[in-house]
Order: sequence, then structure tokens, then C-alpha cells
Amino acid sequence: MSFRRARWCAPSVRKRPRNGRPSARNGRPTRPPRRRQEVEEVIPEWVATTGDGTKVLNMIGFEAMAIEAIKELNSKDQELERRIQALEQAAKGS
Repeated sequence: MSFRRARWCAPSVRKRPRNGRPSARNGRPTRPPRRRQEVEEVIPEWVATTGDGTKVLNMIGFEAMAIEAIKELNSKDQELERRIQALEQAAKGS
């Protein structure tokens, strides 16, 4: 299985901004991509700013957070399944 790096996960991945013109900073975009800003709003400890102002992601703890989210979704799913079964039984009984 090959691993493709997301465009927003490291500053060196994309050398030119989307409009195709190089920026003033050695070919890097002058503004961070929107996704880094969105991540910074929700989980600020995952985003660091380098000396030249470039924002980089360091997603320490992502795995634990993802596992907890999956557990929460599974428990909600099980609760909804129980409610559906109860409603189906109630509909059969009437």
C-alpha cells in the first residue's frame, strides 16, 4: 500500500500557490492553506508557526482522538439501533 501525503500536511509539499504564481517566500505560498487555519481554530496545539511565519501541522494525539470519536459514534449507533427495534416492536404490537 502506498501512502500519499496530503497537500496541507507539510509546508514543503506544495511549492507554488494554487494560482500558479510563486510567492515572495522562496516559492512557498504567502498564506497558509485554509485547512491549517481551520485546524488551528479547533485544536491549536496541533499547529506551530516556524520562524518565517509558515504554519506546520504536528498531529500528536490524533490516533487517540480518532479512537475516542469512533467509540462515541459506535455507542450512538447502538443506541439508535435499540430505539429502532423498540419502535418496530411497538408498531407490530399495535
